[in-house]
Amino acid sequence: MLCLFCKVGDQFNTVEHIIPESLGNDDLILQNEVCDSCQKHFSHIENYILNKTPIGFWRTLLGIKSKHRKLPRIDFTKPNNKKGRFTDSHPEHDNFTLEAQDDFTAIIEIPEKEKPLGGKDQLKYIMTPKVLNELGRFLGKVGLELICLQDRESSRKALFDKIRTYSRYGSLNELWPIFHYSQGNIDDLVKFKKDSKDVLATVQCYSYSIDQIETYTVFRFNVGTDNWCICLNDMFPTSVIKQLFLPHDIKLLWYTQDQWKSK
Repeated sequence: MLCLFCKVGDQFNTVEHIIPESLGNDDLILQNEVCDSCQKHFSHIENYILNKTPIGFWRTLLGIKSKHRKLPRIDFTKPNNKKGRFTDSHPEHDNFTLEAQDDFTAIIEIPEKEKPLGGKDQLKYIMTPKVLNELGRFLGKVGLELICLQDRESSRKALFDKIRTYSRYGSLNELWPIFHYSQGNIDDLVKFKKDSKDVLATVQCYSYSIDQIETYTVFRFNVGTDNWCICLNDMFPTSVIKQLFLPHDIKLLWYTQDQWKSK
């Protein structure tokens, strides 16, 4: 069978981790479904997700080590220019880095030239068009692969062709809408248990679900207290999908074409 995404690749020399290993996934994998070329392309998207988005923030704050057992460090510095199809710069964004420590704390570093007089209580992270584009492609990729894990024939149906193309190739004209809500608090994410010799820590990094409501297939990906949701078979679903997440107040994250071109 040909590749799930490009539909032409037939070289499958490595397994595909549906959720990145750097988030702690070592069992959700696909074999002979995503070709080597598409895997290489998706690795660039995942690198951005783990280093420039809120998903990477939670990975760092929770101290999720890489597959090489290294603690994460994230750089939330934005470029000053507006180059690229989707801009990643914003005048209200605060540049900073975050480095995980062994004791589940993190060190924040702010460039000296950007430190405000008198200090700062909060740092502002802006969801730029670039962030939403990469996050949407990542969510589409993970959601479609999870469907493939359960039913490879269903994942190749035409109703998923738009998200398949968007995940693999992006779009020149539209951002795929993302929905978001928050749930829980950070104190619930790390649990400590003492045995006869050591104190063991259990970290809840992510969870996910794929739900159906009316004709819509909706993927939810939870990392930390963030829940990111995307409709896999319709770019612009009706508000009925909000019923899946009641009583939470779900928000639309999206820029129109006029908005992201002017940012």
